[in-house]
Amino acid sequence: NPAQHIHSQLQILVDNQRQAIPKDIGIVKSCMAETHTHDDTGEIHIESNYAGKQFTLRQFMDVWGEDLEKDEYILEIIINDLPATDINNLILTDKQQIILNYTKEWIIRQAHD
Repeated sequence: NPAQHIHSQLQILVDNQRQAIPKDIGIVKSCMAETHTHDDTGEIHIESNYAGKQFTLRQFMDVWGEDLEKDEYILEIIINDLPATDINNLILTDKQQIILNYTKEWIIRQAHD
């Protein structure tokens, strides 16, 4: 059993449409990255042999092969129902709820005109 086994929940919205988060991110044959998924629910598993080792959302996205930034989109980050700003250093914690909400820049500009 790993020294650390926690779960964070990730939801991604692009123009208010929920995006799929694939199962088996970080799992290849009998090898498993410390941050990975088992199903398509958005639950991120963090399993490490090192108790207290910290993992960031960016590290998980790197394992997935996805960028946090999207061209022409504004990113709103919501952590446990509160706005957040520092996406690059966001440490994954147990039972954490993460929402990444991407909106086209022109939609936001229109709303403020």
